Amino acid sequence: MNKNRVWPTGPLGVWKRFRFYLRIIQKSSLFDNLMTFCVLLNTIVLGLDHAGMTDEMASILSIANTYFTYIFIVEMGVKLTAIGFKKYCADKMNYLDGGVVCLSIFELIMDGILSGN
Repeated sequence: MNKNRVWPTGPLGVWKRFRFYLRIIQKSSLFDNLMTFCVLLNTIVLGLDHAGMTDEMASILSIANTYFTYIFIVEMGVKLTAIGFKKYCADKMNYLDGGVVCLSIFELIMDGILSGN
């Protein structure tokens, strides 16, 4: 690949350029390490849930879990946009990630419906 990229003109060129730079971000070790750190923090937050905790603690853990869900939705969106659906599905580890994100989205929707929001 040469240093001088030729981009199509118009909206398609903007989209291709956006995906190119997003792919660079997605493949970086910083992005990968940040997502691994978020998984670790989310595991700790989920592990803090126990019987008999105060309402304040339960509220904080629920909010943290919601934020982590949004972070993982963004991660999945970045990956899908950067590499495309076909390459995303080619990596078997993304099956687990995508499944967990879909279940988390379902949980958010059900919580919203059941709470009346």
